[in-house]
Amino acid sequence: MLFFRAHVFSIILYIIMKQLVLSLFIFCLFAGCKSAVEDNQQNKKKNMQQNRPIEQVMKDHSDEIMAVPGVQGFYMGELDSTKLCITVMVDKKTEENQKKIPKEIEGYPVVIEETGKIRPLTK
Repeated sequence: MLFFRAHVFSIILYIIMKQLVLSLFIFCLFAGCKSAVEDNQQNKKKNMQQNRPIEQVMKDHSDEIMAVPGVQGFYMGELDSTKLCITVMVDKKTEENQKKIPKEIEGYPVVIEETGKIRPLTK
């Protein structure tokens, strides 16, 4: 009788484990699909945003960038010689200006560079 109970218990345990594994597999499958779809949508959004030339984006956002305290200027730069970026020159990197300067503008990454105060040359 003890053998029969142990056998029934092991069968029930096997069925429960099988259901758990199947449920976990289905969950992971749907979670992976959702993540892939979201990544694809984000990539499309970034590609659509970069349709405008960086020069035009910089021109349209110059007032916004220059209004941040400590910003000395900005220019078109490159990341790893493959991707254009907007480099913002600040006299000193602070939490305040890092929070106010966006991480990207219309799909172009923004890099903050500490340059110190920029002054015109005197004769």
